[in-house]
Amino acid sequence: MLITLKGLVLRETKVSDSARYITLLTEEHGKISVLVRGAMKPGSAASLPTKVFCFSEFVLYESHGKYRYNDATVIDSFFGLSGDYTAFILASYVVGAADFVTEEEQPDAGIYRLTLNTLWALTHLEKRDARIIKGAFEMRLAGYCGFAPNLFYCADCGKPVVEERVFLDVMNGCVRCADCAKLHNTAVYDDNDIKVDDMRTAMILLPLDVPVADALRYILAAGDSKIFSFTLADTWMPEFLSVCEKYLENHVEHRFEQLDMLDFD
Repeated sequence: MLITLKGLVLRETKVSDSARYITLLTEEHGKISVLVRGAMKPGSAASLPTKVFCFSEFVLYESHGKYRYNDATVIDSFFGLSGDYTAFILASYVVGAADFVTEEEQPDAGIYRLTLNTLWALTHLEKRDARIIKGAFEMRLAGYCGFAPNLFYCADCGKPVVEERVFLDVMNGCVRCADCAKLHNTAVYDDNDIKVDDMRTAMILLPLDVPVADALRYILAAGDSKIFSFTLADTWMPEFLSVCEKYLENHVEHRFEQLDMLDFD
């Protein structure tokens, strides 16, 4: 049976000199594997739409849950990524993270839209700030995976904390006011530069200043097309980057290799 759907190529896996599997992220079917034959031949029409990052409308043969490539029309190749090192590495991180957190044949419209919107922002958004895009992607992805933190009330005393410095309890997905954070028999990591691997405790408390907390609240509540539409002073950017990265990394329990290739100093 022939089916038509839009999909983003997350990964390529070579299986022979003439065939490979591509992993597509789709809205209707979630993540699927598609067999592509002949794409590596010079001049093959299948070459471009089956490359990583390419977003296309695919025509596939489907039989008993197996998919085979028939044809495709490119919608956006995100070609501009190739000319910007930081954007390219970030895009690789984005598709790798989307691949890691999704399951075969399990549709997730939120993650699908987030991944596409992030690649679009990295490629086409005027006056883009890669730091904003990275952090927003990480926190929003954590939310779609079911790990959105409660950033409005102290988890211990219950008081509103929207106008004061707090501590983000990473693993419990909540915040604790400064007074309550001191009551826990655990290390409080005042230095956001400490690597996750060096945090030897069951509770990780990271400082969260008001501007950064406000940014996280915005990211989690904004519409899909608006999550990158905010600004943050350079003063708060190291904290923002560290908190978002550590929060996602701890909840998905995976360190993505692309992170070690990025330097925003």
